[in-house]
Amino acid sequence: MFLWLQLILLVLVGTAFALLLSTYRKQNAIEESFLCSILLMTAGCIVPESLLLFPAVWWAFTVLWSDGLRVYLASVCGILLVAFYAVLVWLFLPESALALFVEERLTNAFSRVLFLQAEMPLPELTIAAAAAVLGLWALIAHLARYTRANVRIQNFLLVTLPFFALSVLSIVFPAADGNCMLSTLAASALFLAGLYLNAYGMPRIRLPKRRRDMSRRRMRGRKNPYRM
Repeated sequence: MFLWLQLILLVLVGTAFALLLSTYRKQNAIEESFLCSILLMTAGCIVPESLLLFPAVWWAFTVLWSDGLRVYLASVCGILLVAFYAVLVWLFLPESALALFVEERLTNAFSRVLFLQAEMPLPELTIAAAAAVLGLWALIAHLARYTRANVRIQNFLLVTLPFFALSVLSIVFPAADGNCMLSTLAASALFLAGLYLNAYGMPRIRLPKRRRDMSRRRMRGRKNPYRM
């Protein structure tokens, strides 16, 4: 059950994030904004803290130079549409499996525990720790070259940062039943690492100066077997 919910969450938030990035320098991104809100509202039914991504999305419109009154109104319309259908289900089908599932998720969202006290299997805990370390490494590597990066890389980094930060907080303080944004954390960490590799290539290992001098002397001391 946990694995399937995380896969669904990954598809919903990942698609919303891709739509968000596609609005880069697009002043008429009404459709993308509307669909992004619908996807995040749906993701909030699985992991309620996904709803906290809406301020980050609205801020991202400004960072990506796609902000406009119609873009924000389309986002609000997407929220109201999902909320309207949720109210209909709650009024006319209160005992349905969908209504009970969402109600349980919302109730558990207010009961938080520490990371080590969560009811998560060891493989999921290992994945969370590895994703957090990878994301922090990629974030530090980006910040070290931030002033030299092009504007597109800088903007994509700023947009990804709230997704990664909120996912880390969701892992550190998950719900009592272990519900968290694990898949979003893994995806944002991989995106940060991929963004760095795409922009700068593989990181180079720099040897100390003394060791480099010794390696050069050894190379000079070797005889070339092809030289007469």
